[in-house]
Amino acid sequence: MEGLSQENMMAKAQQIWTMLDDMSENNPQAYRKFIDKQKQESKEWTTPPETHMCVQTVMYEPTRQRVFMNFCAWLRVHGPKDDEAPIPVVGGPLLEDEDDDGIYSVVSLGFNPKVLEEFGRDSKNPEELKAMVNLAISFVQDAHKVQLSRSYTILKRSIQCKGSEERTIKSLKSVFNKGDSETEKQIDDLKKSFAPMQAMASEDVIGNVKNSNGVTPNMDIPILTKPGASFEQPDPAIRISADSKPAKPGLIQEISDSKVVLPKPEYSVVVKDVEGDRPRCIVFRLELPGVTSVRDCDLDISEDDLTLCVTNKYEICLQFPEKVLDDKASAKFSTKSSCLTLTMPTVKKS
Repeated sequence: MEGLSQENMMAKAQQIWTMLDDMSENNPQAYRKFIDKQKQESKEWTTPPETHMCVQTVMYEPTRQRVFMNFCAWLRVHGPKDDEAPIPVVGGPLLEDEDDDGIYSVVSLGFNPKVLEEFGRDSKNPEELKAMVNLAISFVQDAHKVQLSRSYTILKRSIQCKGSEERTIKSLKSVFNKGDSETEKQIDDLKKSFAPMQAMASEDVIGNVKNSNGVTPNMDIPILTKPGASFEQPDPAIRISADSKPAKPGLIQEISDSKVVLPKPEYSVVVKDVEGDRPRCIVFRLELPGVTSVRDCDLDISEDDLTLCVTNKYEICLQFPEKVLDDKASAKFSTKSSCLTLTMPTVKKS
């Protein structure tokens, strides 16, 4: 009903109720089927998002810090219209919070449940899961004007979102708050003007009013929709084929992101047990040809992993085979061999 004047909206509503009156008298079975369909769609429309998985990566610009993306399944977000259509996604605001490891950013993303079922955490094809996460990264970068690492970690199944589930859902639903409020106001105006509406449940009215403008409660949300922005259809970032055979190039193809994925440097890892006064430790050796100074290396170490980025040259995120004492880690860079050696004592003593 967006864009209609009050007078035109009333005229449109009158047409709807005339049609429904005729249908109820001449074809009661079709009328009941229509109303039942509206109830079901309205129920789906009001069903809240459900958390699915949480992905951690790193923000490079404008500030360097951890970023968590909460993936949510939401019936309100349509799946792709067909095999060649882009995957719709909506996202909430990029929020800051703090835990024991310091300040971090978190954003909630909504996908159709069937999309996450096929391409999410339990995807049978790792490349499809990777494409899904990269789609999310592209969305966040485009919507919030930040630069994120393409190296990421999917948190364990018991952690489906960073922060409280209530806050995650509220953040995602905020995308539609303005539109929902306007729709409710229109419905209230219509209820005051048309007696038949007072006899119907609000959920029926919502479905009928929305359908009067050719928009069903499961409205189509184009890809890369910015929070609070109007719905526009930019270039698709991901496409799906209905082919059920093993994945092949093109099954999921990210084509809108023009950013270059940096190569991963060669590396080796060795776990050294206690020896004399030396504690048990993990030693990483990364080969960085073309790097002449340790100042070119942007390194971040936590107890579980490390992330290394050399601007326009290399990028890598490595999981540790066991937890380390990150505050006791040491690094040495050889300008002669362009090798970075990291030594990290482990939490495990032996």
